[in-house]
Amino acid sequence: MNQSFRNIGYFSLESIALVDSSDLGYSKVVGKATQMITLPLDERIRVSRRQSTSMSMPLAVHHRLDVLAELAGVVNASRAEIISMLIAETVLNAEQLEDRIIAYRKMTVGDVVPAQRGTSDGEADNVISLPARQPGRPPNRATG
Repeated sequence: MNQSFRNIGYFSLESIALVDSSDLGYSKVVGKATQMITLPLDERIRVSRRQSTSMSMPLAVHHRLDVLAELAGVVNASRAEIISMLIAETVLNAEQLEDRIIAYRKMTVGDVVPAQRGTSDGEADNVISLPARQPGRPPNRATG
């Protein structure tokens, strides 16, 4: 099988020298321990090499992610897979991205939380109560 490769990774202006380790599948930058990762372009993203990330998000957005995971229950998509899919499908256009970020920053909780999923607080019409979620991976949602 003919595989195409593309180098991806991080680099630093403070890096001292590049050591060629192409026979090992990566290059190391001496002084910063930065490496280039080589990935086959025809590799399925679902089985591709992983990079951990840590992030926090507004509770309303996290609740919406839970709703998306429930909607994708038949295919048993993880929250990480849903976030990855959304990032992978985002158009790489600076102007469109900037416009979407500005629009996101103007959103309210009411714009993000699906009306049928939360419960309205009896004290005020402009408040919504969301179920508290414990940290960690939720139980398997697959229906069969």
